[in-house]
Amino acid sequence: MILRLDFTEAADREGEQPVRVREDRERLRKEEVANAGQLHKAGVRFCIRSTGSSNARNLPYEAAMAAAYGLPPDEALKAITVYPAQILGVADQLGSIETGK
Repeated sequence: MILRLDFTEAADREGEQPVRVREDRERLRKEEVANAGQLHKAGVRFCIRSTGSSNARNLPYEAAMAAAYGLPPDEALKAITVYPAQILGVADQLGSIETGK
């Protein structure tokens, strides 16, 4: 499973939205980020991805947010390194730092 957690899209124009809309969006963001911890508890293998290659620099931030909301920190790191490589079938070449990779 590939889990999209894009917390960097916290809309620049969000201040223009009614309070109720902002509160609902914040609640949904918290629920979305908590999904990583729930998937881990259920034993589901997943990885965290960003939207597009230009946002790949945000992966550490997104993993940290998932850890802040219940995903163990070591699993958050694996969700942006080892697990994506395993899911895509390239773990023999990518995903970890080892001799020969």
